[in-house]
Amino acid sequence: GGDQDRPARLRLRQLLRDGITLLADPALPHRTLLAAAERATAAPVTCPDPAAIRAAVPDLRPGELWVVRPDAHLAATLQSPTPEAVAAAVRTALGHTL
Repeated sequence: GGDQDRPARLRLRQLLRDGITLLADPALPHRTLLAAAERATAAPVTCPDPAAIRAAVPDLRPGELWVVRPDAHLAATLQSPTPEAVAAAVRTALGHTL
């Protein structure tokens, strides 16, 4: 992308700096998955509006959820995730062991 992509890229970087971020396909039950992630950690967890994320993150595939650490590292890519899988991915992303 050219300069027209720059503002969206900067907003995404700012968004990813605050705790764990879930980037979810709009077809997923994002509220349920967000609740599972919040139960897995005391760190802040956000799940931005999936419809807006879909436009900003064209690589996000149907049925996919990304778990992004506060340093903007993509920690997990989950296909059709269960709440349990999301919670486990969040714990792993933060270095927690069971």
